[in-house]
Amino acid sequence: MPELDGFATLREIGDHPDEFRAIDAIIAKAARELIVKRLKHKSLTVQDARAVRGAVGNEAFDLITDDLSAANLKSIVTKLDKHHAATKGSTPQWQRQHLRALLEGTVEPTPKSSRSKKASPPAKPPATSPPIGFKTEAMSVFRESLKRK
Repeated sequence: MPELDGFATLREIGDHPDEFRAIDAIIAKAARELIVKRLKHKSLTVQDARAVRGAVGNEAFDLITDDLSAANLKSIVTKLDKHHAATKGSTPQWQRQHLRALLEGTVEPTPKSSRSKKASPPAKPPATSPPIGFKTEAMSVFRESLKRK
C-alpha cells in the first residue's frame, strides 16, 4: 500500500487555499507546530534554523517565535548557543532577541570555553595527620600477634 506524500499534500493544500478556508485555524496551528517541532529537533544547528527561517519567510517565522512558550524558547536558544553564559538566567525577551540575532547572522554561537580541567589550580593536599591504616603502631602490634600463632 503506497504511503501518503506529506510534502506533496501540503503543497496542494497551499496551492488551493480556497478549498480549505473552513479549516484555516487548524492549518495555521499545524504549520506552527511543524516549525516548532523542527526547531526542537535534536539535530538542529544554527544553519538549519536559518534555512527553516528562509524557507518559511522572516515574517511568518517571527510570528511563530513570538508565540513560543518560555520553555520551548529557552530549549531552542540553548541548543543553538550552548556555551553562552547569559542564557542560563535570561528572560524570554532576551532569548527571543538572541534567537533573532543568531538567525540573522548578527551574532554567532559562543565557542566552547578554551579552559580545560588541567588549567584549573591543583586541589589542596589534605592536611597532614598521622597515617591511618596499615602503617600505624596498633597495626604493627596486630601483625606481630598473628606471627606468634
